[in-house]
Amino acid sequence: MINDRPIEELGVGVESAGVSTGRADPRLQYQTVPGVDSTVDQTLVGSTGLAFVDRREITINIYTVGSAHDIVAVKTLIGGLHGGVVSISWRNLPGTYEGRLSVGEWIDLVTRRGETASRATLTVNAGPLCVGKEERIRLSTGENAVRVGGNRPVWPRFELSLTGYSKAVRVLDYAGRFVEFTSSSTMTGSAVFDLDPMKRVTRINSNHRAMTLASTPFALNPGMNQLMVSGASGTLSYRPAYYL
Repeated sequence: MINDRPIEELGVGVESAGVSTGRADPRLQYQTVPGVDSTVDQTLVGSTGLAFVDRREITINIYTVGSAHDIVAVKTLIGGLHGGVVSISWRNLPGTYEGRLSVGEWIDLVTRRGETASRATLTVNAGPLCVGKEERIRLSTGENAVRVGGNRPVWPRFELSLTGYSKAVRVLDYAGRFVEFTSSSTMTGSAVFDLDPMKRVTRINSNHRAMTLASTPFALNPGMNQLMVSGASGTLSYRPAYYL
């Protein structure tokens, strides 16, 4: 599927070569140190101790058969995706890969019946992880046990209702990292912490508000996480991430 749409609705089928998922290499860094055998590992790792990984290429070999008019219509439809960000999935994947799609050269053949058979390769420069649908978990004031799916850390979004009797709202994880707002007076209404560094949003009552300088935004690891919520209750949302 492309953008949650069966590929057949675009007027094409997938050739026998099928879909190829390229590898996503880990970003490794080693330093030579005088007097030390081998090298010193200086690879940057995430909260689970795993190295971050680069993007990967996913190729889809497609074909279509029809009249000259039909072929042009299909190429027009497919060409409209060229250079755009798409999501792709197939078979029993737990989610989608997302990235920019490029359309390769078309090869046209005329059949004995006068129809045109065309084939091409679609290439998606995708992120390394297969990302699942959003999941939401209810959070209460106090300690919460949260199970996160997938096999890679994920950035959470907290949407909280303030208790109305606290001058601070805080979400603390098991490692001592936290995000918080503080005020000189009691706070009412709602608060949002979206910790994804690509779109980080922090708000109080729909107004942009900076977290405290001591705040340390954190990702949630796959498996069980312990969160302590102070001054509020609400929901946690995230999209499970898989390296496959």
